[in-house]
Amino acid sequence: GMMLGNWSKALNCAMKITDIDPTSFDAMAVAAVVFGNNGDWDKAALTFKRILNYTPQAPTFVRSRSMTSLLEINDLAQAKNVAIELSNAEHIRSQVKPLSLAVFSVSCQ
Repeated sequence: GMMLGNWSKALNCAMKITDIDPTSFDAMAVAAVVFGNNGDWDKAALTFKRILNYTPQAPTFVRSRSMTSLLEINDLAQAKNVAIELSNAEHIRSQVKPLSLAVFSVSCQ
């Protein structure tokens, strides 16, 4: 329901989630995606960072979306760090590796 309904309601729920249970992987991941989809890239990047602090073994989609959020806020140094990590991973989806390599090349210029 939350992802398919009213976006302002989803955003409000996402804000509450991050306050109520900041260590719940599922809740925080949904909140981070909602923030990004609403264009609040600062909050998305911060939420993904919090997820990775609590869950370092988080699935690849968290790092991939974290990298996108960091690019949106023009934090190339941090995006590059995530890109390096993703480009070295063997288990990631085929479309993530070229994206991470592209970020790496842009951030090194």
